[in-house]
Amino acid sequence: MLDRCYNPKAWKKRPNYIDCKVCDRWLDFQNFAHDVNNMAGWNAKDREGLYYELDKDILIEGNKVYSPETCLLVPRIINQWGCIREYTRKPHKNGRYRIQYPLWGEQVHLGYVGTLEEAKELYKDCKYTSLVEYVLYYKDTLDKRLVHKVLGTPN
Repeated sequence: MLDRCYNPKAWKKRPNYIDCKVCDRWLDFQNFAHDVNNMAGWNAKDREGLYYELDKDILIEGNKVYSPETCLLVPRIINQWGCIREYTRKPHKNGRYRIQYPLWGEQVHLGYVGTLEEAKELYKDCKYTSLVEYVLYYKDTLDKRLVHKVLGTPN
């Protein structure tokens, strides 16, 4: 987290971390450890047996601050959900745009559509559907703010 936010060498690999900050409270490791230890999902593992990861921007899209108010622990599949794009930006050899999206690590092929706009819209809908499925599967260990945001259920 600190490396991503404050190391210019790290920005070469991940330029989206330029201008990211860690809140003052979390600059003290004891505070950070205390807060994370009390988060929903602390010490939880996903289907692959991996511990949950700290996410800073699933609650607030584009968030640039690591803090107790903006971060939560999520399974890797949810943490990586926002980074995935699986529609072709140029037509397939058949002249149409191919759509597929990842679901539980497997590519789901949806077929082909006629325009790039259709491809983006269909992909967006299916991608959101996969997030709903992940949240439903892990909802008992997730932060209720995320469950509410995705499923629309009360906190």
